[in-house]
Amino acid sequence: MKKKLLASLFVMGLLTVCISIGYAQVGTTTANFKKAGGSGAQFLKIGIGARAMSMGGAFSAVADDISALYWNPAGVAFLEGLNMTFEYNQWFADIQHSYAGFTFPLSDNYSLGLSIISLSSGDIEITTIDAPDGTGSTYSANDIAIGTTLSGRLTDQFAFGVSMKYVQNSIFDVSATLLLFDIGTIYTLTEEGIRLGLSVSNLGTEGQFSGQSLTTLVDRTSETGGLTARPLDATLNNTPYSAPLSFRGGISYNFFRNMNDQSLIIGGDFIHLSDNPEKFNVGTEYMWNNLIAVRGGYQFGYDELGLTVGGGINFMTESFNGSFDYAYADAGRLGSINRIGLRLKF
Repeated sequence: MKKKLLASLFVMGLLTVCISIGYAQVGTTTANFKKAGGSGAQFLKIGIGARAMSMGGAFSAVADDISALYWNPAGVAFLEGLNMTFEYNQWFADIQHSYAGFTFPLSDNYSLGLSIISLSSGDIEITTIDAPDGTGSTYSANDIAIGTTLSGRLTDQFAFGVSMKYVQNSIFDVSATLLLFDIGTIYTLTEEGIRLGLSVSNLGTEGQFSGQSLTTLVDRTSETGGLTARPLDATLNNTPYSAPLSFRGGISYNFFRNMNDQSLIIGGDFIHLSDNPEKFNVGTEYMWNNLIAVRGGYQFGYDELGLTVGGGINFMTESFNGSFDYAYADAGRLGSINRIGLRLKF
């Protein structure tokens, strides 16, 4: 028991060090904010999971389903059996945002997870000064993140998780890649029914675009002798960029923790971002008879995002259990966001 306690303290200390190093480098505060728009790979900040997002994204301490792969990898350690999820999100301007995840146990205390996030703009017509209505050609922007997660329980109350992600951003014929890491911990206060969650996301390398559109030929005609030399291949400079580093600290509480057929969960998340002021999310979920769920939440500190609502229906078969979830988010002047998700457990 002492060894497990020491290991738990070590992991929490390691997470604290990672957070301190990351934010010592970015150095952002609400009062003196200078890095807005300073990060790339912005699609990594789009929350996943219709259940989690209908609760306002207040999920780093809840993290009790497969969407923990995104919110807090430590939550994967508490999942039993094989779990799968598929989600579709209709984002702004007809942008398609999709997610798939899979987790399975390695042993009694350790689990492995795989995930993929995809964002696509679809075809966008190319316009020029001479052809403002379109040239007849199109381009697209596509982003993808492929991740693998290892999560473990050091005690019945404490779990940790680490994710490694390969991220690619591409637009037209140029692209950039990044290698990123997420780290998370969850501590469960069993008697009180309280869970505490900490996670830091998108620690890693910088990306820099390369591709055909960034190459050019430089004319080397002599100004004095009128002689021409062979054109020189050159590459246009572009500035490297980092991913949006984020820290989440959350708390959740289940009021009906001793009831088998009902639950009432509330959660709250504080989010510190490297390229935006701090945010705060709150959310709740009521589950009746292990069948129907009603959810709601609110996202504070965002320009357009705010109210979120949704629900879910659980179903059972002889081979597996599952749930179908829906989330609606009010996006102010940008309209609304609709998510649907399917979760399966074998």
